[in-house]
Amino acid sequence: MINVPNMLMVGAASRNAGKTEFVCNLIQQYCKNIPVTAIKVTTIREGTDTCPRGGKGCGVCASLRGDYCINEEKLLVGNKDTIRMKNAGASKVFWLRVRRKSLKEGIVSLLDIIPPC
Repeated sequence: MINVPNMLMVGAASRNAGKTEFVCNLIQQYCKNIPVTAIKVTTIREGTDTCPRGGKGCGVCASLRGDYCINEEKLLVGNKDTIRMKNAGASKVFWLRVRRKSLKEGIVSLLDIIPPC
């Protein structure tokens, strides 16, 4: 287990459950008083043709080279979840795409680059 003080994790068992909307509302509330770093995690399961983002052919899973990839969101225009979090007031937003077998390694690497607290 990885213990990270001051971290809130939001998840659900399906798509379109309202996770991003909920997180954006939290970011708007908290960013007024403290800097907020937001993280989106997409876990890629090996040996399945079902994309965790909901479909075939979007390229997110197929484009992953290696066990994980961390990207910082810089854009402010668009409707991607990471852009929505940035526009809600997060100072930094990261997207971790990771193969299921490397989830711990990817999270540890991500924690090394995000600001403390």
